[in-house]
Formats: sequence, C-alpha cells, structure tokens
Amino acid sequence: MLAFINTDTDNIIGIRIDGKISMQEFKAVTTIIERRLQNHAMPQLYIEIVSLMGVTLSSLIDELKVGLKSGHRLERLALISDFWCLKNWNAFNERSKNGLSLKTFSLHHKSDAMEWIK
Repeated sequence: MLAFINTDTDNIIGIRIDGKISMQEFKAVTTIIERRLQNHAMPQLYIEIVSLMGVTLSSLIDELKVGLKSGHRLERLALISDFWCLKNWNAFNERSKNGLSLKTFSLHHKSDAMEWIK
C-alpha cells in the first residue's frame, strides 16, 4: 500500500510504502510529482519504506525515473527504511548523474531525513 504523507510544505512530496504497490498507486505518485514540477523548480521526494513486496527497491527507483517526464529536475530524494541494502546506497548514490542527491535514513531517524530534505 502507498500513502501520501503531509509534509506541511508544497515542495516536499512525502510517500509511505508498506507492502505491495499497485501500478495505479505508482502512476498517482508520478502524476503528483509532475504537477509539483510545474509549480516548483525542484521538488524534493521523501519516501518511507516500511515493507516492500512484489518489486525490488532498485527497480522501484528506476521505474520512478522512467515514469517522470522531468525526473532530472528532482533535486533530493530521502529514502527512509530499515532495509539493510540501503546502508550502502549513500556511498554509491551521493549524487547521481542527473544531479539528484540521494540519502538514506533509518526509520528511527525520520526527523533527520525531513531536516535534510528541506
């Protein structure tokens, strides 16, 4: 299931994933991001992943990039999860080729993630 998180600011899009994500939910995310891109030069993405079924984290990120027409205009992506594989992502994804800065946080450090993304 995918739910949107209220971030109290228009330029930060908050998402919580817990379980399986449907294609309809995924398209809703890309649609909202595209709308925000029309109003903000570089919106930020805050994604909490409690559990993820039916898709790998890498393919989720790849699909997000493909699903966005203007993906190069996202400035920051905070991934918040306790998945062990995320611990190594900071070293390899500090700044991607398209300028997107990605940083990972544990679920216990949500407030740190929100501060970083602002």
